[in-house]
Amino acid sequence: MTLTSKERVLIALDHKQPDRVPFDLGGAFVTTINVAAYARLRRALGLADRWQLIREQSQSVLLDEDVRQALGVDVIGIFERAPYPEKEIPSPDGTLVSEWGVTYRKAEGFGGHYTIVSHPLTSATLTELDDYPWPNLLAPKRFEGVAAQAAALRNSPYAVVGNLGWTEIFGVAWYLRGFETFMLDLAAHKEMAHALLRRVTDFQTARYARFLELAGHALDVILFCDDLGGQDGLFISPRTYREMIRPYHAELLAAIKKSTHARVMFHSCGSVGPLLDDFIEIGMDILNPVQVAARGMATADLKKRYGTRISFWGAIDTQRILPFGSPDDVRAEVRQRVADLAMEGGYVIAPVHVVQADVPTENVRALADWRLR
Repeated sequence: MTLTSKERVLIALDHKQPDRVPFDLGGAFVTTINVAAYARLRRALGLADRWQLIREQSQSVLLDEDVRQALGVDVIGIFERAPYPEKEIPSPDGTLVSEWGVTYRKAEGFGGHYTIVSHPLTSATLTELDDYPWPNLLAPKRFEGVAAQAAALRNSPYAVVGNLGWTEIFGVAWYLRGFETFMLDLAAHKEMAHALLRRVTDFQTARYARFLELAGHALDVILFCDDLGGQDGLFISPRTYREMIRPYHAELLAAIKKSTHARVMFHSCGSVGPLLDDFIEIGMDILNPVQVAARGMATADLKKRYGTRISFWGAIDTQRILPFGSPDDVRAEVRQRVADLAMEGGYVIAPVHVVQADVPTENVRALADWRLR
């Protein structure tokens, strides 16, 4: 019997074997595709030129239904809107300022990335935190259309993922203070670190509560992002994570799980293996993106150690294989990750983070047609 996409994903997340391994492209902020690569893909598929950015800063798109159908994608997303659309328009020098007051600059070219160039609280004192203009939970555009999206997808044949932008706790704290400054806070200025983490957590918790009030009934998965690792290891020690960050993560996860039956997909780039037991203990159901090119992220080992306790979503290498490999390399990569991760369920095929502008169209298509070769 052929399953619906929703059934296929949910069976896999229950650690059972579906009819085939589910596939996601575009169901989440972190599994979609850069606008430049998307424009080329639509043309290659013989589809009309069109695209809609999820957010200006990310330069990634909402996947259209015609592409979802053409590629056999099993996942669809509900996305929180940009809270201040007027701030998503870059200034003449290519910069924009987020609702948190963080300044970004865009790289040149269609689909060029934004990077952080200024941190507003680098020199702030503890008492000055009270005077900072914190984001407004009730910004008029923030949840515009979310309830309508949820109503339309309540009985969707796709697995539905809830997406809020910039959900980080650790990440937002260092965006505001600067990476070096916040690392010093965690070690030597803990009162400042906790004050900042408290404010960010309270805001994120309230934002999830409102989003889930509007859409939680329609969701199968809810995304939470907070990058904790780089190419070669963690940004902070496991001890520091457990003392300073984990309590806030656990608090937010508990609040989310009170408001929805959706599984929590936790996105953390990099080499995060030493924290997987922590993630599982506080209620993270799915690990994304499974950055296979990072140290200690070998998929066969991860499945052996954690495969009965957490699911994996991602693992298709975007550092080497997708941009620089051949279509056959991409198909071989997907087959390898399926062999490593999909036995007895627990795996959804997806790229390791957003498919970038330099990825050839034939490699994007090979993600979907890997079963045919």
